[in-house]
Amino acid sequence: MKKFSAMIVLLSALILVTSCSTETTESKSETEAETEATKILNDANTVKLEESFDIIQDGQVLNLSITEYNRDFRSLYDDNSYKQYFDYEKSFLPYVEVKDKYDDYNIFYKIKGYQRTTYRTDENGDITVGEKSYVNRTLHTFVLTVKNTGKEDVCLNSLPYLTVIFEDEDGNEYFDTDKYCNENGETEFSMNPVYLEPSDNPESDSYDEYLKTTLKAPSSTTVTLKYVLDNDLYTSAYLCFNSENGNKYFELY
Repeated sequence: MKKFSAMIVLLSALILVTSCSTETTESKSETEAETEATKILNDANTVKLEESFDIIQDGQVLNLSITEYNRDFRSLYDDNSYKQYFDYEKSFLPYVEVKDKYDDYNIFYKIKGYQRTTYRTDENGDITVGEKSYVNRTLHTFVLTVKNTGKEDVCLNSLPYLTVIFEDEDGNEYFDTDKYCNENGETEFSMNPVYLEPSDNPESDSYDEYLKTTLKAPSSTTVTLKYVLDNDLYTSAYLCFNSENGNKYFELY
């Protein structure tokens, strides 16, 4: 009888230890979950220069690669390419200035800096006026190879755009929601391209119509895109490709 009682005590002790061990493990798991940083970017959704990757738009699979990326002002007006800018006389030329002029046929430009006001939206949706500062800007050029392997022509009407992703002190990543405006309260350039070649409608007054390019089937098309970006945002900026199976991101910096 004494042996039986001892076995019961021992069994009860084992159950208690096991229960405590399980509870400790669960508590540790919950703590880790609470402190795990929120991540937008990972190995599966980021791409590198010349890396081939697929995106899906309107159910159509397209294969892409970024074959070239540069931040060189010197090619701004090569071969009259400035005429490919959307509404270049009214919307683009007012924002550039001469950097070097060797003769009437060799003029090189740069994009003007501007006095910027930052408008910040808080968690309640209230907008506050943030800091004011003078910032310089850079022209970013991407050359893409886009393959349409389907049987039908595809209109690429959802072009990649720039997005800024910050990281807080706890390692949480979040999209920049600030609005950056000039002294007149206008956004001078959005994060969408200011230049597309080839464009289906290069002389259109409609920005949405200008930002369309048709990919023949089956074919491989070279697409050139240019973006204007404030220099202080450059190290946190990404080129984002919309895709129905998850967006892809290319780091500029």
